Amino acid sequence: LFAGRAAGLSAFCDLVIGVQGDLGRVEISDLSGLDAYAQAVAGTVGVMMATLFDVPSRFHAAAADLGRAMQLTNICRDVAEDARAGRRYLPATLCPWTPEQIAAPSPQVRADVQHAVAVLLSRADGLYASGRSGLSALPFRVRLAVAIAASLYRGIGTALQRRGCDPLPGRLSVAAPRKLWLAIGAVFGLALPQHMTRQTPRQDKARA
Repeated sequence: LFAGRAAGLSAFCDLVIGVQGDLGRVEISDLSGLDAYAQAVAGTVGVMMATLFDVPSRFHAAAADLGRAMQLTNICRDVAEDARAGRRYLPATLCPWTPEQIAAPSPQVRADVQHAVAVLLSRADGLYASGRSGLSALPFRVRLAVAIAASLYRGIGTALQRRGCDPLPGRLSVAAPRKLWLAIGAVFGLALPQHMTRQTPRQDKARA
């Protein structure tokens, strides 16, 4: 019990530090920096939830992965909005442009943004799969809520993929009927073995 509380407190401290980094200009340098940021501002939330519900520590990594997956989806969706605020979370190794250049993109800037978003959404897919492996450790009602939230976030990524991984035309949202379908799928997914519900990004795209 003490170890769990210590893990939760450590995660909270990391979250505070991560959020402080968002107060000014942001330009992520590489994938390692992005991973560290996603862990600080979202993976920590997964760990805190796990400790709140007394989930064994062996599931904490999966909880963190789910938080990181949702954060990567957020980043991909909000590229244009973040750029206008002086922030670029897309790693410079994938998209070496300033926020100002992304906010008023040339064809090359747009192409690099699309490539970066495609890479990050692919990484998010793997993290969603890892995160799902830890859902069974949560109380049923919490498990249901987290599964639905994760499915809705992943649906945003699928919609972006359908749009050519281009977030610059505007902030993308998922229509209400699609949200309902994703929520129903998440509920049924909890009742099925994990190997029957795991999908590749290509399969997700085809079914969207």
